[in-house]
Amino acid sequence: MEVTVRHTLNAHFVEAEAPSTVQFQHEAVSVSVATTSTPDGAFAAITCIGVTHIDDDEELNDTGGGIAWTSSGLVMLSDQRDQRYARAVVAGFQKIERVLKQVGTVLRWRFGLSGYDPVFKDTTVTAQLANGRSLDLHLVPQSAMGDDRANIEQDGLSAAAELVTSFQREPVAHELWREAWNLRHSSPRSSLVIGVAAAEVGLKQLIAALVPHASSLVENIPSPPLDTMIRKVLPDLPIRADVEPARRTPRHLRTAIVAAVEDRNRVVHLGAMPRADLRQTLLAIREFLYILDMYSGHPWAEALLAEKTRSALTGP
Repeated sequence: MEVTVRHTLNAHFVEAEAPSTVQFQHEAVSVSVATTSTPDGAFAAITCIGVTHIDDDEELNDTGGGIAWTSSGLVMLSDQRDQRYARAVVAGFQKIERVLKQVGTVLRWRFGLSGYDPVFKDTTVTAQLANGRSLDLHLVPQSAMGDDRANIEQDGLSAAAELVTSFQREPVAHELWREAWNLRHSSPRSSLVIGVAAAEVGLKQLIAALVPHASSLVENIPSPPLDTMIRKVLPDLPIRADVEPARRTPRHLRTAIVAAVEDRNRVVHLGAMPRADLRQTLLAIREFLYILDMYSGHPWAEALLAEKTRSALTGP
């Protein structure tokens, strides 16, 4: 089976002296990189194409329904007779994607290209069997339906209006968390670093809000490690919620946050990839931020916590 992946590089305002193409082999993938003029002729687009062959019959197993996962989404084969090839298509895609991501990042580095964080856009995948027949496949973009669902309760919009009219704004920590969440697939290292920063910023802002005379210290002096602040500072704060000092950070959240800090340190010092489940890490950090919202005087934040967290705050 021959699998082909075609990407457009995420790059802004590229000027190419003339359209050009280069072709080469790398790690059993045939690569083609080309610059082409955009319809308006002002700037160039860069396309990266990879082609590889999957020969191992062991790859051709029925995946149950003709659906298989890739890092970019779901590969779906609508024709029932082709569903046994789903795993082979994914194997080829992943083989190509490893090479093309290296190509794309080197292009950005070598030419100083600016662009959105994901390396590529406009991805297409095609596959052709040895007999020349093309498979009818579709690449469905990755989604996280279960994680991204939210509920607006009755009178919830009125409560939001009250926050606005009382000059409340979304805390910076939540803005950072949202950036981290949106980067979790395309840039896991950046996602982790920003996510941990969100937890640190959230706690510092709570301290500044509850202990105003300490705000200059929080802003201008390097703070202790996050775990130290959670253990030794948070229990002593005059919070605006009825939670015992020893229960203010549930153990399961503190464990996840401490592990995230250690993971973050490996990322920034060694360039390593996150070890822990990034999704679970970020969800734990968001719960921590909503706990801090409770402590700053927003009782509605409790409804956004998981039952396990609410129970840990109140005790048996």
